[in-house]
Parts: sequence; C-alpha cells; structure tokens
Amino acid sequence: MELPTVLAGLDTHPWSTVNHAYGPAEDLPGLLRAFAEGGEDAEEALDELYGSIVHQGTVYAASVDAAPYLARVAASGRQTVDALRLLGRLAESQDEYDVEPGAVRAAEPPNCRCS
Repeated sequence: MELPTVLAGLDTHPWSTVNHAYGPAEDLPGLLRAFAEGGEDAEEALDELYGSIVHQGTVYAASVDAAPYLARVAASGRQTVDALRLLGRLAESQDEYDVEPGAVRAAEPPNCRCS
C-alpha cells in the first residue's frame, strides 16, 4: 500500500474537533505522517502518539480517529510492529475519557488482530 493511500483523508479530517490527552488533536496529522514515513523522526512521533492518544492508559476521541490510520500503517508494511503494539494498547484500554466504551476497538478493522 502506497503512503498516499495509507494517509488518505488525514489532512482533511477535523482533528481540531476531537481531543487527546493535551486538548485538540491538531498535531496528530504531523505525528501520524512522521511515524508512517519512518526515518529519524519516527521514534519521536511514536513517543508523542503514545503520550497523547493512550496517555497513562487512557484513550480519547482522537484515539478512536487515529486507530484506522495506524491500522493502515501496519497493513502497509511500514512500522508494522510499532503500529500494532500501539493499536494493542489502545484496544486493551479500559480507561476511556469522553469516549463510548469499546469505541477504539470498534474503529479498528475487523481483520486487524491488533488486540
């Protein structure tokens, strides 16, 4: 899967209307892109993703919206192990802040096997 397909819709998604641990998730497109592209910024982006969308085990509305992008990153063969680990952490969370119970799990593709 090509990177434009993996990140399709990322820049047009209304990130400012969903929150993560630190407020509006306007930084997620850049973090998800840096992570998906790999390279020297990928590890820092991954750390920031953990800190914002699964902060201390809590998931947020932005976590729900980020899950499909992370699943596509994993399916594309980019950052697969790290993306699946992050998806697993999101899926196993029992601490959902302002999110319907199970919403993150439901946002992952059925054949993802992320959790």
